[in-house]
Amino acid sequence: MRRIGASGLRSEWPTRRAPIPIARFFISSSTYGFHMKNLRPLILTLILVLSSPIVYAAPVNYLITPNKTELIFLGTSTLHAFHGDCKSFKGELQFTEKPQSAPDISGRVVVDVNMMTTGNKTMDLKMFQMLQNDQFPIIVYEIQKFIPTTKTLTEESIPGKLIGQLTIRKITLPIECEVVVRKTVRGEYDLEGKSKLSLIEFQMKPPTVLKILNVHDPVGIIFTATLEPNLQKP
Repeated sequence: MRRIGASGLRSEWPTRRAPIPIARFFISSSTYGFHMKNLRPLILTLILVLSSPIVYAAPVNYLITPNKTELIFLGTSTLHAFHGDCKSFKGELQFTEKPQSAPDISGRVVVDVNMMTTGNKTMDLKMFQMLQNDQFPIIVYEIQKFIPTTKTLTEESIPGKLIGQLTIRKITLPIECEVVVRKTVRGEYDLEGKSKLSLIEFQMKPPTVLKILNVHDPVGIIFTATLEPNLQKP
């Protein structure tokens, strides 16, 4: 039997090809039908997409137009229903518009207590005593966010809830308002809303007149407001 040495075995095996370096594979391999220069546009695009920051719309400041506001409070008593209003209120809200979505809304609304009236001097006096208008002349509502209550959004109107904190005297409590938000062709926003306010929760005793008329708790609130862009503030 003929012995075959190690050298003979090596001579009969096929020569093993060295691995192709990655760089050489992309740059010069025509076997696979592409070159590095053909990949450069794709690589640059990927780099730009992955490194580009997400751009969000900047919030726009809107001012409540005093002569285009209305705030009405409604209540019942042991004798009859009653209502009152506030001649005007002011505030500044920030709207962040988003495509195909409801805007983010936040801001501050201020009501002048001394501008509130029921049309009855005796009732007004009792109301001011309850609110302690000499020490706390304003009521403040800090709006934290707006939550739409429908998935079907239109440019004409967006129903939803305003979530915020209401401060009366030294008491601050969370308050939700049902609202409808509309953007006008003039670039303004119209708000219509309603809520309920518990006098007892705010540690106020409902007024009593001549020990005959007792105001019931809670009191209803209805409001409308038009907001115009604040051109003096970016």
